[in-house]
Amino acid sequence: MSVDSANAMFTRTEIEAARLQVDILRRLGRPVDRRLSAVASAEPATPDAPSARATDQPFGGAAPSRPANLDETSQRRSARVAVEASARLERALEILGNDAPEHLLSAGRLRLQYPQAPLEELGRWADPPMTREAVAGRIRRLLAMADKRATDLGIPDTEDGVTVSWGGGAS
Repeated sequence: MSVDSANAMFTRTEIEAARLQVDILRRLGRPVDRRLSAVASAEPATPDAPSARATDQPFGGAAPSRPANLDETSQRRSARVAVEASARLERALEILGNDAPEHLLSAGRLRLQYPQAPLEELGRWADPPMTREAVAGRIRRLLAMADKRATDLGIPDTEDGVTVSWGGGAS
């Protein structure tokens, strides 16, 4: 989803997911990416627009279809995971400072710089480029290293205090 175009149109689900992400980031006191903010403040695509999906049209009293619910649930889960991952990585960098292998630190910094980007894109942006599995593995190892260091020092690890409340049901 790109907001570089002035005519960008987003579905209700995309806008709602972006609004949730903005709300969570603000609650956690984290900066909000301008692109994410632009999506959150966008108006839904009109039903006549080519980018509008059938799930964006009024339901006329009928219950939403299962695919629409699954899409929304998936986007909410992705938003929650992105925020939690960013919070854990920030804590890992606090614990480790620069005392970790550079290749692990660079993967963590890349995720913090682009919290909404898929791992595949992060891998393309890495120098040198790597697979999504390599990015995920490096981030996993960085978090494990920080958690071990925290345990050794007797301080809270990367998961302590990282909970996101959705205010409405289980996630």
